[in-house]
Amino acid sequence: MRAVEDQARRELAGRPDLLRLVEEEDEAALQGLRSSLRERAARAPGLSEEIGGINARVDLASKGRELEEARARHRQAEDALRRRFDEAMLAEAGAFLLDQVESEHVRASRPAVLRRAEDWFARFTRHRFALAMGAAGDETFRARETETGEWRALKELSTGTRMQLLLAVRVAFAAEAEKGRTPLPLFLDEALTTADPERFRAVADSLRRLYEEDGRQIFYLTAQPEEGRYWADADAEAGAEAGKAATVIDLAASRRAGRAVAVPEEVALPPAAPEPPPPAGMDPEEYAVRIGVDPVQPWGEADAVHVFHFLRDDLDLLRRLLRAGVERLGPLASLLDSREAGLFLSPEEQSALRLRAAGARAWTEAWREGRGRPVDRDALAASG
Repeated sequence: MRAVEDQARRELAGRPDLLRLVEEEDEAALQGLRSSLRERAARAPGLSEEIGGINARVDLASKGRELEEARARHRQAEDALRRRFDEAMLAEAGAFLLDQVESEHVRASRPAVLRRAEDWFARFTRHRFALAMGAAGDETFRARETETGEWRALKELSTGTRMQLLLAVRVAFAAEAEKGRTPLPLFLDEALTTADPERFRAVADSLRRLYEEDGRQIFYLTAQPEEGRYWADADAEAGAEAGKAATVIDLAASRRAGRAVAVPEEVALPPAAPEPPPPAGMDPEEYAVRIGVDPVQPWGEADAVHVFHFLRDDLDLLRRLLRAGVERLGPLASLLDSREAGLFLSPEEQSALRLRAAGARAWTEAWREGRGRPVDRDALAASG
């Protein structure tokens, strides 16, 4: 009896589950397992016949031309798909090159005075707006908001922005008329009267750069005594060196008629927005919270992406851009296309920023592939 039991154990050595059931004397489980195996055994002949039929059909197909023709059709489809892919990529590259050539042609063929006006308008608005002319035959000027990409007719601009545009055109015409001669003094008659504090600071800073770069003397005439204080405040905020700050001359006082209008001491520019803090000792996430960075909105305009998202590894460069009033991709692209970029960015930094900006745009486009655009209440109502 012991020999029979040992023989059975050896036979069940490869089935520890069965051996365990036997040792536990679980008769019910063993009976259920036996029934299941009997059912599977009953189906075995049918499965063997089905397998044989499949093998026979495979043999028949391999001896005929059906399988070979199917493989040929598959190869032809792959080749056609590859050709279509190559054609699509070539067309995409051609379109890209045509856009580049067109852009270069438009920029090269524009009158020099228009190019100067575009540069100064971008400076005055801190690259929030760009000036452009219509296509051939269309001499209408338009302004593009760099952050949203929205085009606006000049009449749609605010009074302050139109003032900045008019001033940019005047400066451009004056500089172009000289054509390299000794810079003549520039007289501005109440050109900033309608400007709000932020625009006043931006234009004052740009005019200061015009003075420093070209050595041009600038006279600003105004009947508003408080504007003299505004210029002094703007100089102080910009840290203008002695001898380079604006000098206020009261003509009435010079004629010994006393001051034209008393300027109360409290009249001054409202406080400027606080400068971004130095990033020393902060990790990127902490610095992003500190300066109020918003998350990327892939369904929004790529030009509205905050520059932090592709400069998190160079917070010092990020801070320099923020101090210059550039915090979005659109204004950054405008800055990189202007001569002003060379004033505080090295050629290597400009090249790196162009590549990163292109990467941010490409990522936004790639993220949208295969994703349905979110639908809001207005879109549903408009769909009918």
